[in-house]
Amino acid sequence: MCARVQRVKALIPSQLGEGMLRAMVRHMRSGVHRLYAACVLIVDDDADAADLYAMWLRGAGHRVSIVSDAQRALILAPILRPAVVIVDIGLPGIDGIELVGKLRELPELVHCRYLAITAYSDPSLPGRCRAAGFAEFFEKPFLEATLVKSVFAGIGSSSRASVR
Repeated sequence: MCARVQRVKALIPSQLGEGMLRAMVRHMRSGVHRLYAACVLIVDDDADAADLYAMWLRGAGHRVSIVSDAQRALILAPILRPAVVIVDIGLPGIDGIELVGKLRELPELVHCRYLAITAYSDPSLPGRCRAAGFAEFFEKPFLEATLVKSVFAGIGSSSRASVR
């Protein structure tokens, strides 16, 4: 059994749901993930956190790029045309909410799914993030399964799923 399938089986079924877990295992066994992996852009100034999220997503078969600030994201995102952009809310300079507002204005990213991550525990943040266009909001720390599940959901909802 391949290592990816073992990792998926090790995920907590209550986090994914039994049906999603089975679908992911079938998907990984089929090898289809090699053809239809999502292009994911991670925007986080915490290099260790960004590397960890990238490792999780690459383990699930996705192509991942990392940038550490909003300016680089504004340059790279239209070129990559990612299916999913994971944005840290507490970026230096332009914060994550403002960044997503700018990215959503770009025609190349009209079908992109945005995921917010933060270490801040402000009760108003989830509502502000949804209003800004984020599909989901994650407060650090969160489980690998939570992020992987959300990115897989982004493949189905986005016409920008990349083909390798």
